[in-house]
Amino acid sequence: MKLDFLLKQKFVNKGVYNNKNIIENTLPAFDLAIKGNFGICFRVRCTKDNKVIVYDDENFARLLKVKDSVENVNYDDIAYLSSYHVPLLEEVLDFINDKTPVIINLAGVYDKKMTKEIINILDKYHGRFAIVSNNSKTISYFNKVRENYILGEIVSKQKPSIYSLGNFIAHYMIKTDFKSVNIKHYNSSELLNFKKLEVPLIGYLITDQRQLNSYNDYFDNIVVDGNIFNI
Repeated sequence: MKLDFLLKQKFVNKGVYNNKNIIENTLPAFDLAIKGNFGICFRVRCTKDNKVIVYDDENFARLLKVKDSVENVNYDDIAYLSSYHVPLLEEVLDFINDKTPVIINLAGVYDKKMTKEIINILDKYHGRFAIVSNNSKTISYFNKVRENYILGEIVSKQKPSIYSLGNFIAHYMIKTDFKSVNIKHYNSSELLNFKKLEVPLIGYLITDQRQLNSYNDYFDNIVVDGNIFNI
């Protein structure tokens, strides 16, 4: 099955990191994930000069202590803001080189320009990957132009409840290969209802060992925050 690589091993979000000597979404963090036999999930952003970087936040406030937004800064200027190397998507994929599968998170507002650039990059990558998004326009675009890509939908209560009939059908009708369900937005009985979607379910984001033990049974696979490991 084409989805086997999504279900055989747990995924870590942002690599294995502590944001001290190993920073999230960097090559050392991804190297530790590969050595730990994890798949890797990461989010991408687009800079002012249309470079796709592997970076989680909309701005640099949390990690770099500056207020600049990613979309307002050219890639070469990030080196002056950051004490560590913020990698390009191409660089990360070249490093991973199919040593482990990846899930690329495109959550947020639909950006056609960035989406086209990501496709240009992924068309050259021969490793195992999937795209996941909470934006129906993003998913529809990929379905239209790259039917061979494995696509997932992020499901959370930031959208209207999936359990009204209309919204349940709307989610079911969006063509995706799997659903990525935000565990913090649903109780146990609600999580069980997702089985009605009859597609593989990936739970996110597991942030401690208790959650790891509690949520395994609800999903076909899970995404664990990479900072829960003692490194």
